Amino acid sequence: MNKPDLLAERQKFSIAAPTYEQGAKAQAEAAERLLSFLPCGGFSWLLEVGCGTGLLTRRLGELYDSAEIYAFDFSTAMVEHASTALPAGSYRWFAADARQFSLNKKFPLIVSSTSLHWAQPLTAVFSNLVAHLQMDGKFIFNLMTANTLWELQKIRSRVAPDKTPTRPLPRLDQVRRALAEAGLKVEEEETVEITVDYASASDFLNSLKRRGVTGRTVAAPRFPLTPGELRRLRELYEKKYSHNGGVRATYEVGFYVTKRVQGR
Repeated sequence: MNKPDLLAERQKFSIAAPTYEQGAKAQAEAAERLLSFLPCGGFSWLLEVGCGTGLLTRRLGELYDSAEIYAFDFSTAMVEHASTALPAGSYRWFAADARQFSLNKKFPLIVSSTSLHWAQPLTAVFSNLVAHLQMDGKFIFNLMTANTLWELQKIRSRVAPDKTPTRPLPRLDQVRRALAEAGLKVEEEETVEITVDYASASDFLNSLKRRGVTGRTVAAPRFPLTPGELRRLRELYEKKYSHNGGVRATYEVGFYVTKRVQGR
């Protein structure tokens, strides 16, 4: 990704920091599910990648209450939001890109929830994180994959077939290949569909905006939709994917428990 694109993405998330959690139902559920994959306590320190506003960070502080938690995100505003919401003392905060984060410290556990799908190419991301992992350490994470918001993808391709995503989310096979190339062995893997109900198609699209997703990946066509196309998209979405008086959206989330391969 070139520098202008990176700066644009950082700005979108920074703007969304105050409202992010209002629309992050799927992200909150994914973070909660990730806890079941984590080992019990006993760590003196650990690293969280892509902490955002602290959805997972708060739970890590509860689960590993005697550990020093290092957490970073590439949006400075997100990090500031998380740091002010959590008590001082047990957390070390950084603003950094997952592909370039560097710290003279190795961790027994690295975790991440619903963030790494933004930080492509994945092989570069995973390789950098492996460099911060102890030889017997584990990297446990989830990320959203290609079938996320498939309903929106179908409706948008019908409304504006020439306006396709510029950078689609990774496929499951791409995640596995990137892990292997980075020297990580998958010990456990699970794919989960998380469905979220919204009051209307407009409410759903607004939730994307609150999370800084509008203009990105699954919601990011090569050219923005016109007002007429957006109106048609909302109409078709409500007609085809109505549920419980509103609409439904599906998020595909891959969960991975991985371990550093000896000698890498």
